Amino acid sequence: MALKKSLCTLGFDEDDVQDVIGDYKDFQNQDISKCPQKITIEIIGILSAAAQPASESVETILKSPVRAIFAYGTLRADYSSKGDKWGVTHGGTCTWTHATVSGFELYQEPNLYYPFATRSDKKDIKLVGTLLQWPSDDKLFAEKLSKCNQIEGWSPNLKHGLYKREVILATPIPTPLKNLPKKKADETNNRPKFKPPPPKPVKAYIYYQEKSEEHKANCVHFANGNWLNPQGTTKITKGFLKEQKDNPCGPSSAQERRAMDRGSVD
Repeated sequence: MALKKSLCTLGFDEDDVQDVIGDYKDFQNQDISKCPQKITIEIIGILSAAAQPASESVETILKSPVRAIFAYGTLRADYSSKGDKWGVTHGGTCTWTHATVSGFELYQEPNLYYPFATRSDKKDIKLVGTLLQWPSDDKLFAEKLSKCNQIEGWSPNLKHGLYKREVILATPIPTPLKNLPKKKADETNNRPKFKPPPPKPVKAYIYYQEKSEEHKANCVHFANGNWLNPQGTTKITKGFLKEQKDNPCGPSSAQERRAMDRGSVD
């Protein structure tokens, strides 16, 4: 059946798929990408929920010496004047610097409002983003990393999730980039604080996707690796990217994003 095959190709458990598609007999001969949007969202949502394993514990997180997160999209601390889109950096206890990471390229699906990083063999390619830290509170860092896991749909027990996570070296940039949003007069002091960078590269977690060359060819490519200040982008204009950032109307969780992120199958 085309529906079962396409869902298994996306990484869902075969037994879970078999259980779920029994309720969608009218669509079993269609690829999931060809089903009506409402049906696609329902099926992907059910399977995503079924696939969620136990979350990573605080104790497990703190066994690693890593205490930083590198964010290149909506989790960037300079995403807005208040911080990131999801509230991870809110509250006044997050410190951050602009930073770069080598070995990854930045892309965006034309119909989605957030970018994704993917591995690259190009030596001169870099991602630009923000290095997030909570230096005075290890437990809080663990809680924030757990929230990022939830946002990205990542778990150590999930082999075929949309996002992978690993430790990389992020190189701090000495001064704030020009696109740093200015604080508004009526805002409180709860936005994350800019902190002068440490002298050496910092180990940090990054979330990224694995995509085929064919898939990437149909996406927007950010040649300079900077989502908030794009130069040399392909496919769509900078104005469209800014409109998506300023007025995001996309899904607000990893489960919803997976449901919408199915225009093609790698």
